Amino acid sequence: MERAVQERKRINASMNCKAPKDGQQLYLSIAKCFNDTQWNDNADIVVEEGVIINPPYTAACVHTIDPSNPQSPRFAELIQKMVNRYHQVKERQPEPSTADLSKAPPPIIESASEASAQR
Repeated sequence: MERAVQERKRINASMNCKAPKDGQQLYLSIAKCFNDTQWNDNADIVVEEGVIINPPYTAACVHTIDPSNPQSPRFAELIQKMVNRYHQVKERQPEPSTADLSKAPPPIIESASEASAQR
């Protein structure tokens, strides 16, 4: 139960009206690994207060917040790999289209009156 509540909070936190759907999905992907993942006021993703990802949320948009920290470049590199991996997986997944919906089988029973007529 506690885990479900935590997951719901994480999903709610991912919703940022300034960010596109792709940014929100990337946020969720990163937040699964790093609990301290947040949005800032500019729709940037901030990870562990060490790395920031600016729109359009590509690996080239990953920057360190504190370059004087000796671990920042390695952490930024890790986040860049995660962002690249996210986009690679996303490219492999087919986009759902309305054509796919038209191929769905018709419902077995369309209304209650039809159900009683079939008895």
